[in-house]
Amino acid sequence: MPTLISRETFGEFAELRRTLVNGRFPSASPEQPGIAGIFVPWAGDRLIGEGGIYYVGIATRGEFWASDTQDFDTRLGVTEQCVSGREGCETPFWQFLDGLTWALFGAPFDQTKEQWGWSNLLKIGWSEGNPGQRLRDDQRDICAKSLREEFEQLHHSLVVIASSGTQNVLDHPAVFPQLVPRWKASWSDNWHQNYDTQTGIWWFKDVYSGNLYVHNYHPRRMVQAGDSFWGSALGCTIQLARALMPRFA
Repeated sequence: MPTLISRETFGEFAELRRTLVNGRFPSASPEQPGIAGIFVPWAGDRLIGEGGIYYVGIATRGEFWASDTQDFDTRLGVTEQCVSGREGCETPFWQFLDGLTWALFGAPFDQTKEQWGWSNLLKIGWSEGNPGQRLRDDQRDICAKSLREEFEQLHHSLVVIASSGTQNVLDHPAVFPQLVPRWKASWSDNWHQNYDTQTGIWWFKDVYSGNLYVHNYHPRRMVQAGDSFWGSALGCTIQLARALMPRFA
């Protein structure tokens, strides 16, 4: 069960969660909303060596086994369980990944999982709805460190960041030290905003790693905007991958 996050970085999340739960936030339970279990990213066996797709969402849904042991191996096992089949694949988030793997690998995501990985901008979620601003702020620095750690191990991969905003993480200068996202007016202009009126896609190709980074709206929001928006976003992401990455041409 490979992962792109180190045990050391996970330890920082575990300590932060203990602090949050012992302080102002409850741990999630069926009786009350609260802090979800820690998310450990997952990577297929061939992703690091051969490249593939790294799919990055916002945060986990629901309690995410908040009552279970919050140690590294247990949490990685939970993520492995989530990607082991097609349970929950009817959600827009996983349907978007399905569209990508069909187009670029020729099969659905559950049959190609050795070639892709799954991560989230926020590694500690809230069990009902989106994490509040305080929870985002508390984990921002560690999430940025983790994301950079994950990205540095990828080469010649399509990194799709499916989030309707930066979640106060993607725009952290530690994530992409070689550039700063364009949506900050004082930062450099290395993110390209193509197909904006149709898809809201931002992208850039990292010449050093060969990775193509594509940031778009969360698939749930795409569905709310209509089928044409969803289709345009998926089609443009596939088109960019095929045009800019030889392995997908």
